[in-house]
Amino acid sequence: MAEVDLRWAGCGSAEHHGEPVAPVPPTLVGVSRGFPIGVDGEARTVLLYLVLQPWTDGFRAWLQAHVAWLQRLRSWTIRLVFPRPLDRTYDAHQRVIREEFETPLQSATVQELKWCASIGPRKLTRPSTA
Repeated sequence: MAEVDLRWAGCGSAEHHGEPVAPVPPTLVGVSRGFPIGVDGEARTVLLYLVLQPWTDGFRAWLQAHVAWLQRLRSWTIRLVFPRPLDRTYDAHQRVIREEFETPLQSATVQELKWCASIGPRKLTRPSTA
């Protein structure tokens, strides 16, 4: 998985086209439970997941374990690697990503967010309905 503009966590300083490249931030090292984490040339964090089972339970758990960390990042990418014959599970893994990250907000949550936005930076207390 060599890429021109990708530095893997834990690899220390490196060179890119003969120019020194800063090491991957230490806060990234050890976060991904043995799966590599890199930073590309545009400062996007890249997580690599090697699919080793035809079922998606382990992948779903891995995604859920990383949600809070991913939310703190400006931009990120998850790259799935499918050895044959596991490449037939690509659609199932994409479905897990959609279910975990693209789930629409519930109506009650949307209403609550609209209410919060409508009052602006004032104190967030609901008026009495009695």
